[in-house]
Amino acid sequence: MYRESLCVYRKALGDAHGDVAETFVSLGRLLAKEGKIQEIHQLADQMQCSGAAPRADKTVLFRASADFFAAIANWEEARMDLAKAIQLDPTDPLAHHGLGALLVQEGNLDAYRGNCRTSLERFGKTTDPNTADRISKDCLILPSSGADLALIESMSEVAVSAPTNHPDMPWFQVSKGLAEYRRGNFALAAGWVQRALAMGGANWNREAEGQMILAMAQYQLKRAGEARAALARGEEIVEAKLPKRDSGNLGRGWIDWIIAHALLREAKGLIDGKMPYETVDHPNSEVQSRAELPSGSQSPANRSQPKSEREILHRAVRI
Repeated sequence: MYRESLCVYRKALGDAHGDVAETFVSLGRLLAKEGKIQEIHQLADQMQCSGAAPRADKTVLFRASADFFAAIANWEEARMDLAKAIQLDPTDPLAHHGLGALLVQEGNLDAYRGNCRTSLERFGKTTDPNTADRISKDCLILPSSGADLALIESMSEVAVSAPTNHPDMPWFQVSKGLAEYRRGNFALAAGWVQRALAMGGANWNREAEGQMILAMAQYQLKRAGEARAALARGEEIVEAKLPKRDSGNLGRGWIDWIIAHALLREAKGLIDGKMPYETVDHPNSEVQSRAELPSGSQSPANRSQPKSEREILHRAVRI
């Protein structure tokens, strides 16, 4: 239907007409849903050449393609599509949001830090609560993004200052809790996350993230029993409620799927000291497999707590 409409509109109205641009985008979304990625890229090329839509509209096609690839755990293709979207429209916060998570997933720590710096430069003064939440959260996934924690804190404050009936308020509260945790305010972190968890398991990715942050905050507050209980609840959610990586369908929440798993590994490394050294997807990652540990190194199971920020960073990266 969209193909026929596109042909008719282009002939009758010309490429510059708004209905043509809208039909281009609708067709792209349909192709993404059907997994016809090569056709999406061909469509994007047509849009580029025809001038049928503003640059911002063209990014929708690449984001749709990235969503498809990320949902099937094809991180590299998803990352390349989001890079194209950002090239077309550097002011698109959704593209930056997805890219940050993918760089963590691939273990590309330098690029992750670079994306955080760029995102904060572009969106650090936003007054939109959703943008503030997404961009600040991106820079909190790992123990240190090299970003300005004071700026991230102010962005998380923008988010939780939204009206209390905002539909995404529980998400904002989880991110706020993570921001407080990264700043060392462990009691505040636990308080914010508990507010979100009190809303119940409306979203399992969010629930898992909240339990991991709560577990780490309680551990830092010397409440070992509460920490292990939260960690156990979070692990159970990840195992029982979240899709498996090889399922072929991580869903539209793939960004928070990545974040939940990163926080799980960090929490286990902190509380259990059993974070395995595993090779990440990115070929240049410095993360070592257990078999590649240097001679004389301690086994991860013998480590009660990560010994350095660098070690924590590398342990928290996604396989």
